[in-house]
Amino acid sequence: MTLDPKKLSIVGHLDRCTVRLETDAGSVGTGFFYAATADGQPPGEMTPIAPLIVTNNHVLDGATGIKMVINARTVDGSETRVGIEEPLSALSRTRHPGGLDLTSLNMGGVLKGLERQGLTFSGTYLDASIIPTSEKLSEIEPLSDVVMVGYPNGLWDAVHNKPVFRRGVTATHAAIPWNGNPEFLIDTATFGGSSGSPVFAYSTGGYSDSGNFIIGGTRLFLIGVTKAVMVSNVQGEIRMVEIPTQQTPVPSIRLLNNLGVCIQVEALQTLVAETLKPKPFIPGWAGRLG
Repeated sequence: MTLDPKKLSIVGHLDRCTVRLETDAGSVGTGFFYAATADGQPPGEMTPIAPLIVTNNHVLDGATGIKMVINARTVDGSETRVGIEEPLSALSRTRHPGGLDLTSLNMGGVLKGLERQGLTFSGTYLDASIIPTSEKLSEIEPLSDVVMVGYPNGLWDAVHNKPVFRRGVTATHAAIPWNGNPEFLIDTATFGGSSGSPVFAYSTGGYSDSGNFIIGGTRLFLIGVTKAVMVSNVQGEIRMVEIPTQQTPVPSIRLLNNLGVCIQVEALQTLVAETLKPKPFIPGWAGRLG
């Protein structure tokens, strides 16, 4: 099936903005494509971008290699799926400078490799246009509809390279640092493989904005990145743990309580700025497109 990106709905684009990440350390997680620009603004038609994959640090920690499948378009316009296997050292990994569980990979070298095969990337990049301003983020209601896109328990449609959508609501305000940390909670079932999933405030048919209800409107903002899940033990103690990325059968008395922990979207902007800082030459570094 060939899709025309210009005819895709909003949800159709969300269906193409993530990638399933599998490492040689045995972990499985979620990444999403992000088009970073030097000025931090949404890219124009001819603006050079750094093509990034954003995920959690703990998805990649302990690994030296990574595997993924991305969609690509051939010269005749048809779409195909391409398996990618690369050493992490070739993808110019950048960690969040503040030590948050957020990291980026530069895909420039991979995309140029596709070009040499007559292929072009055919996914959807998120960019600055989908990130709300601080004012807009503060106006989002404490209880708002959210969508999380990713690969819970590593599940995906391997034939069509498609992710899994989960719906829920914000459990705390996305603009208020939960317990003083740059995080917020969502009431959405969150499992291993969801690490790195983008979380969107998504409303269609109407939504509340600055105390007014917008009838028939649609709103979509990227508000965070999933990093952990809250669990309870059999004694009732509640604590936060990183979402497990390895599917290993072990006895467990922990009970998931359907509360996911998300990193606030402002941290993504900090990560992107750090990613674009000049770096010393390292053999295999993908660099920027353009």
